[in-house]
Amino acid sequence: MGVGTRDSDLRNVTSSLKEEAKEVFLKEYGSFAVKEKLIDEVVSVLVALTFFIDNRKSNDIPPWLNEAVENVNSGELEERLDRLRL
Repeated sequence: MGVGTRDSDLRNVTSSLKEEAKEVFLKEYGSFAVKEKLIDEVVSVLVALTFFIDNRKSNDIPPWLNEAVENVNSGELEERLDRLRL
């Protein structure tokens, strides 16, 4: 595993927390750069797609990978890129 962005770490940690715990964690964590969040919204999809390409012969595809593919098919990735350009 490589080194990801702080927003990636935040997303990974908070995705497993209940809403109340998530709010407390984020309050204690403090502020983070909005630009970094925008970058992570794009990079996370690309990393997931890379994982898919590397493991496409596997029958054990994780559910989060479907979300990344849907982000491409629906145009969400393109919208995220547009937000990043602003």
